Amino acid sequence: MTYLRTAIINFTLLICTLSCSEKKDKITKTSGTLDAKTFEVLGESSNMHYKLPDTLNLKDTLKGYLIFKSKFDTINLNGNESHFINFYFSKTNSISKNYQEFTEQPHDTFVRIYDSIIPIYDITFNKTGSQLFEGYVVDYFYKDHTNDSIQLKIRKQHIMYRVFIK
Repeated sequence: MTYLRTAIINFTLLICTLSCSEKKDKITKTSGTLDAKTFEVLGESSNMHYKLPDTLNLKDTLKGYLIFKSKFDTINLNGNESHFINFYFSKTNSISKNYQEFTEQPHDTFVRIYDSIIPIYDITFNKTGSQLFEGYVVDYFYKDHTNDSIQLKIRKQHIMYRVFIK
C-alpha cells in the first residue's frame, strides 16, 4: 500500500512539473527582447526588455510592461537623493523629432514600480489595423545640496512600438 501511495505521489509531481514547464515555455515565447518589427529603441540602446503583445482584438485593452535597468540604479541613495523613472507613451501617426515635440501631444504617463518594472495598462483602440506608439523613458536623479540648490540629472530613452489591431 505504501509503495502504491508513493508511486501515485511521484506520478502527480511529475505531471505537475511537466505542466509547469510547458507554461513557462509559453510565457518565454510571448515575452520579448527588443524586436525591430514591433518594438525599437531609437538612439542609444539601453538595457530594456518588454512584454507587450504584437496583435490584439479591437475590444481588448493593451496590457504589458517594460523592464528598464537604469544607470542610476547602482547609486546607493541617501536621505537627500531621489531616483525615479517615468514612461511617457502616446498613440501617434509619425515619430516626433525630439522630446519637446513629443510632449506637445497628448500622452499617458506610467511610473516604474518594483524592480525596474514599468506597467502599461488600460490603453484602448477604436479602429483596426496597425497602430503606432511612441514613448520616452525618462530617468530622473535628484540630489538636494542645500535649501537653495538641487542637482538634477536626466536620461531619456526614445522608443517606438507597433501593434496590430484585428
